[in-house]
Amino acid sequence: MATVNVLFDGVSGYMGGTVLYKFKNEQSTRYQSVKLFALVRDANKAEKAEHYGATPLIGSLDDEEAIYQMITSNNITTILHMADTTNWVRQSYLIKALAAVKSDVQKHYVSVAGADSFGPATGWPRKDAVSDLEDCYQQEVDCAVSYERRTVDMNIHNTAEAAGIKSYIVFAPCVYGLGSGFGHVTSIQVPGLIRAAAKDRAAHYTLPGTDAGGYYFAESGFASWQQMTQTVAKFMYKRGLVDSAEATPWPGLPDKSIAAQSLNCTPGYVSHIFGGLVRLNAQRGATIGWKPKYDESYFFEQFDNEIDPLQEKNFAFEAKKILKHDEIHGEGKH
Repeated sequence: MATVNVLFDGVSGYMGGTVLYKFKNEQSTRYQSVKLFALVRDANKAEKAEHYGATPLIGSLDDEEAIYQMITSNNITTILHMADTTNWVRQSYLIKALAAVKSDVQKHYVSVAGADSFGPATGWPRKDAVSDLEDCYQQEVDCAVSYERRTVDMNIHNTAEAAGIKSYIVFAPCVYGLGSGFGHVTSIQVPGLIRAAAKDRAAHYTLPGTDAGGYYFAESGFASWQQMTQTVAKFMYKRGLVDSAEATPWPGLPDKSIAAQSLNCTPGYVSHIFGGLVRLNAQRGATIGWKPKYDESYFFEQFDNEIDPLQEKNFAFEAKKILKHDEIHGEGKH
């Protein structure tokens, strides 16, 4: 069997590093015909990527010419893009270079995205659960409200299809648990709630308010942001890091400036990152053998494991205040 050359980017991040680790651990049994390459920014990360079984390529996603040379000279036929996936310019460089590779092997482009494209906070019109067996691409095209992430999704599909590349967008509504890569070992959302808890010492949430075939929802159950915040509050209270095990609404709502300050983001991103009412139904993965390994109970149990690493790194635990959280009543996906 011919060797397939696969390029990873974002390998020093939480998700990219974890995926690379999984590939390394299973390469001897499942991916014997795959050669891994990793795009990294410097020699230090190159050494670590090599330890994880990947041939390092030092460069920047902003350097179009360098990206072109790396991909074409190494005969890359599959790209897993997991770095700044809302940036279309960078992704266009990758797809353009992939299209230029001369190979008889089918080329593939995989991008990982958040799921806020399918939530009301970004103008998505539906309130029911969206299945990835539907024509999600066409629904994004038809959506009356423009949103950057949806535009990127459509650009990926259209540009890849025109070049004969199979594109896949994997939507991950909420990633959680400790990563196993060489860089970041925590994600954004749950640690964000934990850091806010350490700052303010109580739990708060906001009140409610033709088939492309390349959309895959990474979902294994429903969980609301209120449930998530309540769980964080419980584990923080057990450690004496918050004053109450109960979550309450953010002070000052509907103004989200207080929430944004504690969550270290702009008010406009409070609902996008730490809230939202995204309803997804992952069905397409089953057609290629994907099966959820963990359920809702496991999801919540992992929150307990994320607190200590953050505390050890002194992420805002010196302040004695409360846990905050942007919650829209209803159900979200994880």
